[in-house]
Amino acid sequence: MRATGPLGPESGYWQGRIAIKVASTPEQAFSAHFALEGSAQAGRMELTTALGTTVARMQWNAEGAQVQASGSTRAYPSLGELTLATMGAELPVDALLQWLRGQAAASAGWQSDLSQWDAGRISAQRQSPEPRVDLKILLER
Repeated sequence: MRATGPLGPESGYWQGRIAIKVASTPEQAFSAHFALEGSAQAGRMELTTALGTTVARMQWNAEGAQVQASGSTRAYPSLGELTLATMGAELPVDALLQWLRGQAAASAGWQSDLSQWDAGRISAQRQSPEPRVDLKILLER
């Protein structure tokens, strides 16, 4: 999963577990192990099950985003649309990458809790627009 080339100065690498709950009707829930490398401008993320089976491989850059899952590849015009399609919610990727670094970052409608960042725990909620989204991350250190 490590990059074969530079992904930019804001690039980073994180792994752990991610869980997303969308308070829609019916409620949607998603959880997986993740390995994330890059920045909001260019990067890649792999999602796996607890048993290590790859669920999806995502890549993005200035031209757009794509995901490989279930033997096929789908393209999206933006990383936000890719996260909506694969995880059930459009995630604030710029802010999320700052939260992973332990840095507070604002994103419209989202409120983050970094009080347990030292223990590898990050949580955030989207209050608006509806539906509410709960995001929880447990980083492996």
